[in-house]
Amino acid sequence: MRACAGIPPDLDMTWLLYIILGVAAGLKVILYLYCVALQKQSESMLALAEDHRNDIMSNVVAILTGAAASYWREGWWIDPVGGILISLYIIYSWGAICKEQVSCIVVAHQSLLPLAVSLCH
Repeated sequence: MRACAGIPPDLDMTWLLYIILGVAAGLKVILYLYCVALQKQSESMLALAEDHRNDIMSNVVAILTGAAASYWREGWWIDPVGGILISLYIIYSWGAICKEQVSCIVVAHQSLLPLAVSLCH
């Protein structure tokens, strides 16, 4: 009803919300560092590290944009813009990973092609 009247919505960020997001971001930093340390042992660890990094970015952006929108009433639009920006970053990040993995598959396929041809003869 308030939005229809042109009144910006209230965004009430409580300290509990800051604590929850901060703890989540802190745990994700620990998990990110753990996965980076093990990435040489498994390709899966690299993917998990990327996912944890994206979660860290999401939480930090949520804290910053939520706080800005909470304290500056006219800045209610900051929080959704932050969500859009982090979404675009994640899309770009996963697109780059996808491109890298496709390149690895193509290179591996080309290096195995002579072996496959020789096996067929």
